[in-house]
Amino acid sequence: MTRDAARANVLLVHVQRSSSVLARAVAALRNLERAGVRDHVDVVRGDGADVPAKTPDTPAGLVVLDAERPAYPHTWTTAAPRRVLKPYGVVAADNAVNHREQMAPFRDVLTADP
Repeated sequence: MTRDAARANVLLVHVQRSSSVLARAVAALRNLERAGVRDHVDVVRGDGADVPAKTPDTPAGLVVLDAERPAYPHTWTTAAPRRVLKPYGVVAADNAVNHREQMAPFRDVLTADP
C-alpha cells in the first residue's frame, strides 16, 4: 500500500498571518514524528487563501483547525477542511473552550451545516 493510500486520518490546518506559522508547523511535525503518527497526518499551513490549494483530497476523520478566532467561519465554509471531513468525522478547533463567546459564530456555522 502506498503512503497516499494508507494515510491521513487526520488533517491539521494552521491558518495565520504571523511569523510564528512556520515555527509552529515545524514543532507540530516534530511532535507527530516523535509520536510515530506522522504518516497519518496531513499538515497544511499558511494564509487562509492558500489553504484550499494545499490541502490534499484525502478524506479525514479528524480535522484540527488552528486559526484566528474570527476567521473560523470563513475558513470552514470556503476552505478545504469541510470538503475533506468524512461523514461523522470530528472537528477540533483551537480556542473552542477558552473563548466560547468568540467561537459562537463558528458553532453556528457547524450546526447549520448538514
